[in-house]
Amino acid sequence: MDRHFLPTRSKQLMALASFPGAGNTWARHLIELATGFYTGSYYFDGSLYNKGFKGERDHWRSGRNVCIKTHESGKKEIEAFDASIVMIRNPYKALMAEFNRKYGGHIGFASQAHWRGKGETSANDTVPLLLCNYCCNYSVTTIVIALYITLFTLYLGLGLSQDVDKRLGYGLRLIGLLL
Repeated sequence: MDRHFLPTRSKQLMALASFPGAGNTWARHLIELATGFYTGSYYFDGSLYNKGFKGERDHWRSGRNVCIKTHESGKKEIEAFDASIVMIRNPYKALMAEFNRKYGGHIGFASQAHWRGKGETSANDTVPLLLCNYCCNYSVTTIVIALYITLFTLYLGLGLSQDVDKRLGYGLRLIGLLL
């Protein structure tokens, strides 16, 4: 499918916000396929850009992408957006996905050595410590995003892979309201 930037710049910025591991990359892929428009990111990830997420390179405030991926949870950062789709995933699955991403890449898996706390991890990167930190950050990030977004919040991530049409439809209707 051919994807491109929005033909006219959007006047409102739509966040696709979550704790890492909630499924933003999967949701971005589905949104791009369904709309034909690129999604962007608050960050630049060259590996995602090289895999086809061309909106990744565009500045997040450009208004040329249908939504912007972010994991930010600061009041100032969240209030920079006019609306948000908030991705919430089962915390256990999100934490495991983030650990796998950190040590195995976006579509890979952490090695058994990483899971056992051995390998190329520093002393601070033991599995129990990381999971403890992730649990605290998961809660804070999810709550703060929900508190500070100004227009509308849609919780999309729960069961996204099981009920794709219905849940993606909610997100696309919200995006359509802002385009």
